[in-house]
Amino acid sequence: MTTYTRNEIISSSKASKKFGEILEKLKSGKTEKIIISKNNELEAAIIPIEEFEAMKEAYEIVEHLEIYRLINERKGKKATKTLDSLILESGFGRKELEEE
Repeated sequence: MTTYTRNEIISSSKASKKFGEILEKLKSGKTEKIIISKNNELEAAIIPIEEFEAMKEAYEIVEHLEIYRLINERKGKKATKTLDSLILESGFGRKELEEE
């Protein structure tokens, strides 16, 4: 569970009034993130663009690694079934399937 300090959480109404100030705090590095709350529920996070881009890149790398893993896992496995074997298993003949 992620924890937030008191000065990182701001209400949505206050955030809309002080948006420029919030951006400046993030840009200058005075704060790492701002958490927006609405009706005492945490709703969103504002982070510097560099951090967002790094997170997105990390996510894409993980996604590519997962795809690579799946490809390697399936590599070498024999093709599952031919169309003719599926037709034969279904109990229908090829002619029956071709008819309307």
